[in-house]
Amino acid sequence: MTVYLDPSVILSIIFREPNLDKSIEIWKSSEMRVSSILLEAECKISIKRYYFHNKKKLTSTWKNKKLEELDKLLEEIHFKNIDSSTISIVANQDILSGCRTLDAIHLATAMEFQKEFGDSLVIFSYDKDFNKVAKQLKFKTLS
Repeated sequence: MTVYLDPSVILSIIFREPNLDKSIEIWKSSEMRVSSILLEAECKISIKRYYFHNKKKLTSTWKNKKLEELDKLLEEIHFKNIDSSTISIVANQDILSGCRTLDAIHLATAMEFQKEFGDSLVIFSYDKDFNKVAKQLKFKTLS
C-alpha cells in the first residue's frame, strides 16, 4: 500500500496527539509514503508557530528537537514538487474548490501520484474536509 500523507498525520506524530497509535500503525504498515513538497513547509511552520505561542511553557530545546524529529520522518517520504502539471490539475478540477488552497494542491499532487501507483494509492488524513473531497475524487481514504 502506498500512502499519501497530509500534514495532519505527521503533526499527530510530532505533537503526540490522541490518534498517535493509529498514525504509527499506518506509517509502519505502508510500503511507501508519498506527499507534496508542501508537507515539509506546512509541518515546519506548524512546529515553529506552536513554539512561538507556547514558549513560556516549553523548554528552550523543544523546537529544535521537534524539527529534528520531523526531519527523520521526512526522510521516509517520497516528495513531488509542485509544477505546471499540478497547477493545471488545480485549475481544471472544479471539485478541488471544495477545500482550502493547500489541500487542493495536495489532492492535485495525489492525483499525479495516482497515475503512477493506481489503486494501491490511499489518502491518509485526519482532516474531514480533505477526506470528503478525496472521496469525491474516488480516492480510497484512511481516517
